[in-house]
Amino acid sequence: MDIEGTHFTCPDASFSDLYIRFGEPGKAIILKGQWISESHISVIIPKYLKPDVLRVEITINGKDWTNDGKTYGYFDPFVLRAEPALISVDGTTIVLIKGFGFVNTTSSNSLISSTSKLTLLCQSKPCVREANYIDKNTLTTTTFPQSLVNYNESQ
Repeated sequence: MDIEGTHFTCPDASFSDLYIRFGEPGKAIILKGQWISESHISVIIPKYLKPDVLRVEITINGKDWTNDGKTYGYFDPFVLRAEPALISVDGTTIVLIKGFGFVNTTSSNSLISSTSKLTLLCQSKPCVREANYIDKNTLTTTTFPQSLVNYNESQ
């Protein structure tokens, strides 16, 4: 995540006390930040297992934290629709998945990423191969052959 602001200067040139806090003090996730410039800090977004909005605060000295009300939201990906509505039984259909909350990351903490090899499930069975990230609202994927899925009427 890129954090933009002003006066990001540290007391020591090594920026050894530059940290980012996600959440409330005492229950927060604290990560080392990377100084880019006086107006730009970068940090890896931490894994968080539930939908929530957390405060994001910065310290440049390891003691005093910002308190400007900035937040970061964690939301589960949500699928709105998939196109086309009909797919080939041979598993060669490219499906466009539209929704929100999709994330492009190489982190193993991500449910779906452009470099992951995870399988998306439909009714607890594999239905599409790895998903390719297009943007935060769009994924593409290729279906499995029907012979591998074997759905029946009760599912």
